Amino acid sequence: MIDKEYIEKNINLIFDVEKRNIRNNKIFHYVEGVNETAINKDVSKPRTIRYPARPPLVDMKLNPNDNFTLEWDTYTFLKKLYNKVEHFPGCRRVFVSFLEQKLSNLGAINVSTFDSTQTIPRWFYSIHSDASLAFYFFLKIGSNDSIIRALQTKMDNNVYLDSNNDSDSGEVIDYEAYGCRDDIEGLFRDIIIFMHLEPTYFDELLLEQLTEIVNCSYPVSLNVKEVFEDEIIALKYNRLQIELEPSNEEINIHKEQIIGIISKYGFPPDMEKFLLEIDELPESNLQSVNSGMIGKLRSFFEALVKSIAEKIYIITGEDYPSIKGKQEMGNKREYIKKWLALSDKDDKLITAYVDILHKEGGHALISEKRHFVMSKNIGIEIAYFLLSTYEENFEKHE
Repeated sequence: MIDKEYIEKNINLIFDVEKRNIRNNKIFHYVEGVNETAINKDVSKPRTIRYPARPPLVDMKLNPNDNFTLEWDTYTFLKKLYNKVEHFPGCRRVFVSFLEQKLSNLGAINVSTFDSTQTIPRWFYSIHSDASLAFYFFLKIGSNDSIIRALQTKMDNNVYLDSNNDSDSGEVIDYEAYGCRDDIEGLFRDIIIFMHLEPTYFDELLLEQLTEIVNCSYPVSLNVKEVFEDEIIALKYNRLQIELEPSNEEINIHKEQIIGIISKYGFPPDMEKFLLEIDELPESNLQSVNSGMIGKLRSFFEALVKSIAEKIYIITGEDYPSIKGKQEMGNKREYIKKWLALSDKDDKLITAYVDILHKEGGHALISEKRHFVMSKNIGIEIAYFLLSTYEENFEKHE
């Protein structure tokens, strides 16, 4: 039976495994891959080499554009658990609330093993936090507000401890005994890695909140403070470079946000899979782009319209219209136009996009590729517009 007890029991189980893994120095890591054809130049046998797992600090030698894969079993199962329960009434709220508690409680765990021959500072290995799992989960589903709420709770608790230090009793609380530094230290050493390799997920508000926490006046300054501040500067400088150069970064961010909304509200998983693969243009036989990739874009857009309409129907209970001369897609588009309060201009833009998707090929090879890229970029922006509008109007009903 899927209920509060089931959710909390299994989240606790996953976090127990995470604690055990950290104690055994089995910490999440990113594995780099490289196409063997770049080495052997044997185009007939393309395959991927997976380098050995790297310890966390060495992961920071990777760039966000590298071909890396995150290996973190407990995160994978936490996400699967969320996907299983989020559709049941009230379960998503229970899941998020309980996970916020995990993040606000934090938890400092000392790693017992360390290679003394490493030139990497010992402090980067000695402490890790099981709360990093909750932090990363919220980060990936785009729930930065949950992160901020949980960390604010942690800060408020520390303020309470600090106020006790100023009491007339003369009692001085040992912050180290309460783990006020170690637990935050462990969380932030992992956040630095997330920021380095997946900076897109860190918006300005979250960065400000994290900066405020890392600069709190703890009895002993955080060891990671300087590294964190350096990473913040690098992240912001990179964003400035992108802003000052022509780039599709905004489209990529919107694509990630679409994936987050699709996952958050339980849209068909094939939609997420398609978006993850959408940038993989075929390197040969470009004549297949229109018939293949554009066809998939068309299927994605149809699934998007149907899914939004179905979710609105579940919430409102109002039947779809049956307008004479319109087929199923036309009626469902009319339905979401009404409930999302789309203007006539919005509707005409979507109609123009549908026309592009149904336009036959017949271009030169180079035009085939450009046709797909144009259709993809417009489609991402329209999907982002529709899904973000849906979220604004119906999030409180989910």
